[in-house]
Amino acid sequence: MRKKRTTQKATETIMNAASRAADAVKAAPISETAEKAAAVVKETAEKVVEKVAEEAPEIAAAVRTRVSDVTIEIFETCVDLAAVEKAVKKDAADKNLKGEIKIYINAERRAAYYTVNGEGSEVNKIDLTKL
Repeated sequence: MRKKRTTQKATETIMNAASRAADAVKAAPISETAEKAAAVVKETAEKVVEKVAEEAPEIAAAVRTRVSDVTIEIFETCVDLAAVEKAVKKDAADKNLKGEIKIYINAERRAAYYTVNGEGSEVNKIDLTKL
């Protein structure tokens, strides 16, 4: 129950701050540059983060917590999963393939196979040892 109240309070704080930021931008003379308006919004956003951190530290911590990178080690091969995704996208683009891509990592073969729109092929593959 406390978590729900905390989340509700944080949401109210954010909504109020967003409203104040919008009002500040609307009140700015037309002659002001977009940079000045952006500075007002940025300053307001920083105040919101501080306010949420004060009122709901567990939510602020959750907002700051994120995964920055995932690396997989298989058979003496160390691969960043973002690099696999990037290589697959490039390979698919080079083959003029477009659509939904699904990637399958085969540890034994040290390869990432992929399908495009559910259709795969032996040539739709990335050698993980070369990344």
